[in-house]
Amino acid sequence: MECSVSGEGTWEGRWQCEEICDRNFNCGQHKCQKPCHPPSKNPSICPFSPSLIATCPCTKTSLSIERTACTDPIPTCSQPCGKPHLNCGHACSKGCHTGACPPCTLRVAVKCRCGETVSQVPCNELDDGQQILCQKTCKALRGCGRHVCNRVCCPLAGAASKAKGKKRVDLGAAGDAVDDDPEGWHTCDLVCNKKLSCGNHNCMLPDHRGPCPRCLQSSFEELICPCNRTIIEPPVPCGTRMNCNYPCLEPPPPCGHPRTPHTCHATEEGSSCPPCPHLTNRQCDCGKSLVRNIRCSQERTSCGAPCGKPLECGYHSCDRTCHIGDCGSCTQVCGKPRKKCGHPCPVPCHAPSACPSIDAIPCPTVVTVACACGRITQPAPCGASRVLKCQDACLTAKRNVRLAEALGISESGRSSSHNQVTWNPDLVTFSKVSANQPFVKNVEKVLADFVAGDKKAHVLPHMPEVRRKIAMEMAEVYRITTQLVDEEPRRSIQLIRRIDSRIPTPLLSQASVPPPSRLGSLGDLRKPTVAAKSASPGGSVASAWRSGAGSGTSNPNSNVASRNLAPVPGPPTSGNLPTGPGSTVWARPSVGSTTRTPPPPPAPWVAPEAPAHAGEAREDIPANWEDE
Repeated sequence: MECSVSGEGTWEGRWQCEEICDRNFNCGQHKCQKPCHPPSKNPSICPFSPSLIATCPCTKTSLSIERTACTDPIPTCSQPCGKPHLNCGHACSKGCHTGACPPCTLRVAVKCRCGETVSQVPCNELDDGQQILCQKTCKALRGCGRHVCNRVCCPLAGAASKAKGKKRVDLGAAGDAVDDDPEGWHTCDLVCNKKLSCGNHNCMLPDHRGPCPRCLQSSFEELICPCNRTIIEPPVPCGTRMNCNYPCLEPPPPCGHPRTPHTCHATEEGSSCPPCPHLTNRQCDCGKSLVRNIRCSQERTSCGAPCGKPLECGYHSCDRTCHIGDCGSCTQVCGKPRKKCGHPCPVPCHAPSACPSIDAIPCPTVVTVACACGRITQPAPCGASRVLKCQDACLTAKRNVRLAEALGISESGRSSSHNQVTWNPDLVTFSKVSANQPFVKNVEKVLADFVAGDKKAHVLPHMPEVRRKIAMEMAEVYRITTQLVDEEPRRSIQLIRRIDSRIPTPLLSQASVPPPSRLGSLGDLRKPTVAAKSASPGGSVASAWRSGAGSGTSNPNSNVASRNLAPVPGPPTSGNLPTGPGSTVWARPSVGSTTRTPPPPPAPWVAPEAPAHAGEAREDIPANWEDE
């Protein structure tokens, strides 16, 4: 470029240096401070000339004093400069001033290279391309998928925080390595060093994904089978294995069976011929039995039974399953009976020494100890006190026994075989109703358990008044005293044992079972009018049956007891039906059984003291009232 200055001639400028121009302006007082640039022919106007400057340096306030020369000072105002910095573009925060603006001191928020932390840094300290680094270590996997990055403030560490659970983040997956890591932050620089397919050399490439390439080395020597019947010509790739198809030349097995045909395997180190597959009979390891049809090549032969050989102690026998070799030392429990108690010794076998005494090692066997009368029993460890102290209940039981002997009451009197009773027909009628049978059986079970037990008193669950009376009448037959406790609606019955309490025979549930059918008997072929004449006109058929049961005579036509038995008040039942023509239908089923048929011998009838109040309303309660 041709350059010229007035009065200095011309020259050819070839390139721009980095020096300051330093040429005088037209005032002759100031020089150009710009970098090297093509000069003008005439000197440039001074930038401090009064003709160019009419305001303060920040251009916000007009000059109030007239300047006459470029060397006159330029007045400044009190406002901030506000000029944008060339590097960052922030406004200058210094007051109005002349010359260049100072470095920017504004603090800006800058993220680190990995983007995890934010720092406040002065703007003038941020050079072009300078990065802020934190101290966080990247835990993501490299491109190989095996090694961790461990780079401080890695730009790709943000992906590690997206992992779920304890699974490591893998940023080197196929297809993502180029797109997600163009700068190669996660490229693994470690050597792979895996065994190649040849089995002789290692992979020397940087650690990578997928299988290693095949080994490229080769041998230029012939590969010959040890049997000298198969030869592979060179070049032989590294890792080539000999595959000889000729038959094996090894001798037959020592068992004497014919050898199984197979190919040559001489090149395989440590290999042997296949085991003999033939079946044979062999003595078991313990020598007690002969095991048939086992493989000839099978090393151990077990019969599955315990060994049974005597051990070194001389007392126990080996309990191991059929085995070879010695049985070893005895590890079983001694088990010999002790001299004092006769229980087995609990310590490990200690033959030939004697068993330790009970004082040294107590006997752990649990025995049953009883009181002097034998009524109270309790489990206790062997060696403890063998006799318990009798309680007040024992004294009461002894007193009851003496009282029973004085009254002539035997213990066998409590058995059901000596307690034949005849139940009140109203109770039998109540028990025949299917809805009442569970209640009757529950009461029978409670009363039987109370009689057979040792308790003096027992409180039944609360129940309606009708069923309370039924339970009290049943308890009277069992010879159990009853009394009412609590208030309504939770009023219940307390059972109190008597010395003559017993279990009657039959039970109410058994007495309510109807007799077997007599259809087909000769009595059914007779006319019903004969039976109607034998009944008294003043009572029903059900009343006559009750009187026959309780009269104590075998005459079926006698009705003396029926006149002595008062009818039971209440709603119509099988026991209190009205007499006359209206009762014929109810009494008809029993005509065949009472007409001219010899009745069975009557049993003594025990009537309860409290009559059944059949006229009261009956309230159904759950069958499991006893479980409340």
